Amino acid sequence: LVRVALATGAKTIAANLTSPSGCAVSGNFAFIVEQGGTDGQLVSVRLADGKKDILLDNLAGPMGVATDGNYVYVEERHKNRVRRVNLSNGNAEVFATGLNSPIGLGIAYGY
Repeated sequence: LVRVALATGAKTIAANLTSPSGCAVSGNFAFIVEQGGTDGQLVSVRLADGKKDILLDNLAGPMGVATDGNYVYVEERHKNRVRRVNLSNGNAEVFATGLNSPIGLGIAYGY
């Protein structure tokens, strides 16, 4: 994960990641999907110091990630579903199923 100073273009490494494929930022955290050989994980990175924590692991083909500030959502394309993690208590659940190999995720308000 690279931090870029908008005023100068200077780049610094915020965190070392393993094959990242999706990222969403909310407040002082980045939420990132890391791919693995057979599975992957969803991690949070504290932007101030690069501290990385695993939110979900053993994900089946994770791709897209999105956040609404209260939850972080991640797709598992090999299971055709979206899981979410409650940021206040760390609880995870399946949020949506029956998708067709999802690879992108976004949050839309007002629908």
